[in-house]
Amino acid sequence: METDCAQMQERLSNLRRTIHKCPELGFQEIETGKLIAKTLSDLGLEVQTNVNKTGVVGVLKGAKPGRTIAFRADMDALPIQELNETPYKSQKPNVMHACGHDGNTTILLGTAMLLCQQKDSLCGNVKFIFQPSEEAPPGGAKGMIEEGVLENPKVDAVVGVHVDTDHPIGKASVRFGAHTANADRIHIVIKGRGGHAAQPHKCVDPIYISAMVIQAIHGLPSRFVDPVEPFVVTLGKISGGDTFNVIPNDVEILGTVRTVTTETQDRVLEQIRLIVETIPKTYNGEGTIEVRRGYPVCINDAGISSLIQECCEAELGEDTVSVGTTPSMGGEDFAYFAQKVPSSVLMVGVRNEELGMVYPWHHARFDMDERGLVIGAKCLARIATTFLCRD
Repeated sequence: METDCAQMQERLSNLRRTIHKCPELGFQEIETGKLIAKTLSDLGLEVQTNVNKTGVVGVLKGAKPGRTIAFRADMDALPIQELNETPYKSQKPNVMHACGHDGNTTILLGTAMLLCQQKDSLCGNVKFIFQPSEEAPPGGAKGMIEEGVLENPKVDAVVGVHVDTDHPIGKASVRFGAHTANADRIHIVIKGRGGHAAQPHKCVDPIYISAMVIQAIHGLPSRFVDPVEPFVVTLGKISGGDTFNVIPNDVEILGTVRTVTTETQDRVLEQIRLIVETIPKTYNGEGTIEVRRGYPVCINDAGISSLIQECCEAELGEDTVSVGTTPSMGGEDFAYFAQKVPSSVLMVGVRNEELGMVYPWHHARFDMDERGLVIGAKCLARIATTFLCRD
């Protein structure tokens, strides 16, 4: 058994490193998709490719009829230059698996390997959904659903998987209720009237006006929304002007707004619109805003979350699963699966401080303890067999 485990660890580590060295952005996951499809085909699964452009779906049919559970992993990388110096460092400039999707994909392939060994005793079906473009809205989940990924056979539950450096190796976590937030983008333009920096009275300074707008927007979390309700607004880019002694004509501000209820989402976005349109007028300027609604809040089903907790504790031992009710303020298009069928997300701990694997998602030094690949696969396999064996 130890030899089998060691062989599986080596195989999954090699798969993950192959994917990591050849990262691909959203809807460009050509080589990743080919590797996934070949691996699933070699296992004897039914495989469908080009689902919503680059998505891959594998179906494992058990020996007996029953329900269908689906597992989802995202495949895409990020436009980040990797700073790690490892044998499996990204070979593509400015593209990196900085969110661990290479790990998510590999865990799901490992799950398929384990469940294929139990095919003759399975009651029902398992779908393996490898989704493109989670990182870039509108994302890949919605298109896969529209193309029928939850049908033929009809899916009764979906479990997502994601590696997590907030939790150490050997641990897992699951949330009850909101898992991630509404993730909306805002694009603000403050228009003024440019001129000489020594004569600001003859100008309308959009940089000064922007400072007032930014201050007002950042005041919303502390003075406009209940302090116990999760809400984040971040302005991540400000651009305006070309040199030190010229007042520019306009300033551009890009940001994101994260909320967990529709009521707060609508109220906050309307208040930001009022700030942008009214404050500049006080200084004879003009403000406009464009809002792009992003992924909706992802709600984990209580029953599926309980199943995840139960199975992970059975696999990893007592006190190994962290259970939370406070959402991450990140965005996740797994929300579209959760809107259709009971769903939840398993977070697999891959943090290892001794190895320096402590960096968060989207960091240029993100890496993972690869023992989490086998751990995640075993947990998902147990979730599948438990779900399919119950009435």
